[in-house]
This record gives sequence, C-alpha cells and structure tokens, in this order.
Amino acid sequence: MTGEEIARELGIHYDGYQKGIGMQFTDIQQTETTFYADTLEDARTRFTAVRKLWAKAGPACSRCGFGKAYQCKECKEWFCDFCSPDIERLGLCQGCRGKGLDATATARARHDAQERGARPEEWKSEEEKREVERWHRMREVEETGNPTVPTGTCYPDAWRFLVQKGEGFLIHGSIQLSAEGPRVNHAWVELLSGWIWEPQTGSYYLIKDFGMFQPIEEIRYTVEEATIMVARVGQHGPWSAEERVKYIGR
Repeated sequence: MTGEEIARELGIHYDGYQKGIGMQFTDIQQTETTFYADTLEDARTRFTAVRKLWAKAGPACSRCGFGKAYQCKECKEWFCDFCSPDIERLGLCQGCRGKGLDATATARARHDAQERGARPEEWKSEEEKREVERWHRMREVEETGNPTVPTGTCYPDAWRFLVQKGEGFLIHGSIQLSAEGPRVNHAWVELLSGWIWEPQTGSYYLIKDFGMFQPIEEIRYTVEEATIMVARVGQHGPWSAEERVKYIGR
C-alpha cells in the first residue's frame, strides 16, 4: 500500500517518504506524534502504541514540547517516545543510554546472576543478553580508562547497517561516554539525509543532537570502500592506516 492509502486507512496524516528512514506519518487528530513505518501492519502497530503511550504518559516532552512524555530515571528529564525511542520500556533517554546506561534494571540483575554462575539459557531473551554484555563492556571502559576496550558490536553493526541501506558513510572515530570518562573508540553511520544511525542504541539522531556524545571523526568510508575493507581484511574494523592505503589507496 502507498503512504496515502495507509494514512486513509488509519485516519492519520501521511507526511512523505524520508530517505533512509521510511514513510513518515503524524497522528494529527490526537497526539500530534510523528512515527515511521513501511507497511500497513507496521503503521497500525506503531499508531496503536502511540495512542497507548499518550493515554498513560506524563507531562509534555522537554525536547519537542508535543505530546506527553516519560521521565528518564537517570537525568530526570521528560521525553516522548518519538524523541527518545523505547524510553517507556527502558526507563532511560537516548542520551543516558548513549553514556553506557542503557542496560535495564532487569538486565543488570541478569548480569549479576551470570557472575554467580547462572546458565545462559536462564537469561530472559537474546536482546536482554546483548544489553547485559554492552553494559558490562561499558563498565570495563569506565573502570580501566582504556578506550580500546571493546564497547559492544558497534563496528560490525554499523557496517551491516550501511551495506543494507546502500548509501551514506561508515564513520570510525570516538565518542565521550561521560564528562569525566575517557573517550571510547566507536563506529556510526551518517546517512545522505543528514541523520546519524548509532549502533549502541540502534537509534537515529540529527547531526546536531548526536553532538551530545562529543564525536570525533577519524575517517569515513563509502559503501564500496567499507565492503572492500571487510572483504580484504576479514574483519569489520577498525582498520589500520596501512590496511587502508593497501586496499583503497588512502
């Protein structure tokens, strides 16, 4: 179905297609919330979720001023689920999750259970397992002050996202997890639409909003260059200057 047909079916407004993100819709009748979807089923699910969130959410979002919002447990600010996706489920805004606080209380409890010898099959889900592992790696960085400690699967995740989209740039660089903490090596994707896709949170950011992580870009790769590097080097990065010169000539 087209975006216009989906909008008529659900009684919402079709805003147009956002390259690299999908069809954009707005619930103009009640919540004034914008969301993205690719199919009628996906749009219906997201629209229903938007209405449910609106019905039980708190004050207006401190970022966009529209709709109602949920309070971040860490910074105590209020955000809607559009400005900070999954805030209701995780209880943390994107900013705090990006600083290494993205593991939920349940995930932390599971992590402690693992340290006590709990079996992997006792963990609630694969997604939760990844959250546990990410939080544990973030904690290692904070404790050791070593930015080379792996912080998750950002390099392969960013590479796969770039190749799947077929446009944009793979960026290798570093980010600041907290004001006092060390810089951490990181990878992310900059789309031609001007959005940043960040693999740690799996979320989209405007370039200006991504600045909250104080990113420093070291090098960027086109889709073709990133594909060549993985094929030649055999891993998803980061790649050395010698490897870059050898395989892509710069």
